[in-house]
Amino acid sequence: FACYERALKIARQEKDRSNEGMWLDNLGYAYADLGQTARAIEYYEQALVISREIGDQRGEGNRLGNLGTVYADLGQTARAIEHYEQALAIVREIGDRRGEGYSLANLAVALVDADRCAEALQCAQESARIGEKTKNPIIGSDGGRILALAYFCNGDLLVARAAAEDARRYDAPLCNHAAVALLGVIALRQGDRPAAQEAFT
Repeated sequence: FACYERALKIARQEKDRSNEGMWLDNLGYAYADLGQTARAIEYYEQALVISREIGDQRGEGNRLGNLGTVYADLGQTARAIEHYEQALAIVREIGDRRGEGYSLANLAVALVDADRCAEALQCAQESARIGEKTKNPIIGSDGGRILALAYFCNGDLLVARAAAEDARRYDAPLCNHAAVALLGVIALRQGDRPAAQEAFT
């Protein structure tokens, strides 16, 4: 925190609005990681204001997504969806395919939480396609896992399991465990205890 705050102070002294927004955003991440959501929201909102003032659409999209994630963590699903949809519109407008893949994945999870499974499935399918087209292993793995989650939400266990298994093929260490854990849940729901145990192990 001390380093981020020093950097923020320097950016403000130099009237460097772009870096000021970046350091506010980083402080938001740090507070979100600590579970201090009120402070995270405060910093993300300040960063969002700066992005809009200086016309930084990529930053605006990222900060809306970050706010969506915090609201999702708080269980405020409607607000999370609202922020993810705004972020998605921006990243599409500027042609940021990577950002679009992440925004769709985040939106799909929030829609599952809202029990809007058909919409979640559509977003998850788009995210998985973007991961495939861009050959981005993180979007591919996470998009595939979220696609499996959306199928699971719809009660289609066979297709959900196939999607979870497909998500495992990506080399994305930050995401692979989540796909395998979901695969275990699906296998357990299907009554396939050996496969579930293997996945959880």
